[in-house]
Amino acid sequence: MIKDGLIVLGACLFSILLMRICFGASPEKLYNRNNSKVVLIHAVFAKHGGVCSGGFIDDDGDVLTCAHCFETTPKKLFVKLSTGKVYLGIVTKLDKKRDLAIVHVVDLYVNSVPYFDIGPEVKIGQQVFAFGSPLAIQNTLSVGWVENTVGRYVLHSAFINPGNSGGPLVDSHGRLVGINEATVMINFLIPAQGLFIAIDGSEIRSFLAD
Repeated sequence: MIKDGLIVLGACLFSILLMRICFGASPEKLYNRNNSKVVLIHAVFAKHGGVCSGGFIDDDGDVLTCAHCFETTPKKLFVKLSTGKVYLGIVTKLDKKRDLAIVHVVDLYVNSVPYFDIGPEVKIGQQVFAFGSPLAIQNTLSVGWVENTVGRYVLHSAFINPGNSGGPLVDSHGRLVGINEATVMINFLIPAQGLFIAIDGSEIRSFLAD
């Protein structure tokens, strides 16, 4: 009886482990494991400022974000970590065609920082998670699904708003599968409901390899 019970227990534990491998972590666990990799970027221009999001992509303090966050060269650039600490940043790479940029965090006094690994290409129907700072509200997560892939774009339903631009779109294992860019618009004034755009992983890999 005891032996049979141990066999059943072992089978249950194996099933739980297999489910975690196949389906990834819960949204709460995924957030706790990955939010420290996400930053708020505040760009100060001559007459105004703007907020975007970004995510660390290496342990040297380099943040991947959208190029359109920097319509002109900012006078100052601040990077706010999930802990609330603020550092200066500088744009070290910018590609307007791909709408991707890298911001290096200056004087980040740590040996390494947690960062996102780039995941595989997404598939229609898979669950995705959008990190960032919508409306400058930091430490925010939304959950959705891949609705389609069109060229270099991932169309998904994880809600984003102004301030989410440049923020990571990740899969259920916390791997970077897109950079959130925009909301699909019905016309100049009316946004589509629950349809958002992210730059896909292949475009990210190409940008980082250049």
